[in-house]
Amino acid sequence: MSSENQNVASRTIAFLASLHGHHEHHVDGRAAVLDLLTGIAYVPNLDYEDAVMLTMIAPGGAVIADAVHTHKVVEAYLVRYAQAMAIADGGSVQAQYEHIQQHFAVKTGS
Repeated sequence: MSSENQNVASRTIAFLASLHGHHEHHVDGRAAVLDLLTGIAYVPNLDYEDAVMLTMIAPGGAVIADAVHTHKVVEAYLVRYAQAMAIADGGSVQAQYEHIQQHFAVKTGS
C-alpha cells in the first residue's frame, strides 16, 4: 500500500475513532477504531488499496471478517452518530447525518 493510501486509511480510522461511542485503539501496532458499544475493532486491510477494506476483529483478537468494505462501516457509524446527536443536540437525524457526512469528506478526502 502506498504512503498516500496509508494516509487515506489513517484519516478514515482517525475520523471514525473521533465519533461518539468510538475510541482510537491499536491492534498489532496498527491504528484501529474500537467500537465502545460492541468491543469490535476495525483496522485497514493492507491487502487492499485506498483503505477500501477493513478487517473486523472481535474482543479477544479473533478475526470476524477479513475484508469488510470501508464504505459499509463508515455509513453504519455515520447513521448511528447522526441518531445519537439528534437525541443529544436536537435537530433531525437527516440534518445531523448530512453534517457528519460532509465533515467526513473534508477530514478524510473521501
